[in-house]
Amino acid sequence: MPELKSTLRLFGVFILAYALILPSWLLVKEGYNRLITESAFRAAAWKYDLHVTHAAMKNREMTFTLSNTIAMMGPKGMMTPFEIDLSLDVESVTFNVPMTLALLCALIVTFATLRKTALRASLIGLGALLALHLLTLSVIAASLFAGTTTSNPMLHFYFSRFFLPIELLENLGMLLNSYAARFEPFLIAVLVWWQLHNSAPKTQNLPSF
Repeated sequence: MPELKSTLRLFGVFILAYALILPSWLLVKEGYNRLITESAFRAAAWKYDLHVTHAAMKNREMTFTLSNTIAMMGPKGMMTPFEIDLSLDVESVTFNVPMTLALLCALIVTFATLRKTALRASLIGLGALLALHLLTLSVIAASLFAGTTTSNPMLHFYFSRFFLPIELLENLGMLLNSYAARFEPFLIAVLVWWQLHNSAPKTQNLPSF
């Protein structure tokens, strides 16, 4: 009976939190999407000696213009700069944020008995969410870089000094882009539940997954 009561409370808090979080998310999602996507793309570009010269957000898609930071010498000894434009659908990575945050709130409100425990679980959940987004976008960026090497000989030469497993990166980028966001609420919920479970008093029973 206590478990049923906790489950009903969890569901009720989740619905209420989702109804409150969704409108707020619609107001901030463009800024958040731009921030994490630019951060991930610039980090990946720096790793592969590329420079982001321009970034533009339009609806769900963000487009980056990148150029080489190391000069390439042409046949006549002249420096040969190049630019490439790469785009990705940012919301394919972040569309489940409202559900994830609502589930995070529901778990903490329902099962966190101490303020310190609630704060720690919240920070862990939010940190894991941010890390998942940055990791996913960084891998997608690297997979897009790898994809350009198969169609452009100059880029193939430029990237040849790096370890760039094209098929692995493209498949991993596709996997993360397709499934990371869909499993995001479950992954964060398990992590937060585990944190709450380890911090709960011996007398408090948390539902098991």
